[in-house]
Amino acid sequence: MKKQLKNLQPNLLSSSTERNFYTENRYRFRRNKFLDKEEAEKWGILKKDKSEVTLETEFEKVKQINISDWENKRGPRPWEQVTEK
Repeated sequence: MKKQLKNLQPNLLSSSTERNFYTENRYRFRRNKFLDKEEAEKWGILKKDKSEVTLETEFEKVKQINISDWENKRGPRPWEQVTEK
């Protein structure tokens, strides 16, 4: 049993260091980066200031939506039969 554990130890250590290497590089070289306001405007994206978007302003927008007559739009599930109208 001790012999088997001795053979396993280098594998455990190398897998730990390899995992650390790949994890570090994944975060260091990731492609997703946050855009500042000027960079976003350069690409045609209009970002609002954080002070403009509040819970109260968004709630006012939601209150104006008419929820009494809406149509449920979703795709069919794999087990449902597709019927066209």
